Amino acid sequence: MANSQRSDDRLLHCHRLHLGLYARVAEDLDLAPSYVSLVAAGERQSERIKQAIVSELRRIDRLRNGS
Repeated sequence: MANSQRSDDRLLHCHRLHLGLYARVAEDLDLAPSYVSLVAAGERQSERIKQAIVSELRRIDRLRNGS
């Protein structure tokens, strides 16, 4: 497999890790995913939701980097 193909595959894998992020955060906080999305977009304010999103993004980053 060519290096560019492996790089493309890694990039797609990283993207797939983000799928369902809002749903996972919403489930953990017992909220609607649409509200989590609004907070992520800056259209609503909630420090609790923002921190949960950041926490999930950090978890994804650790998975991506193999930690």
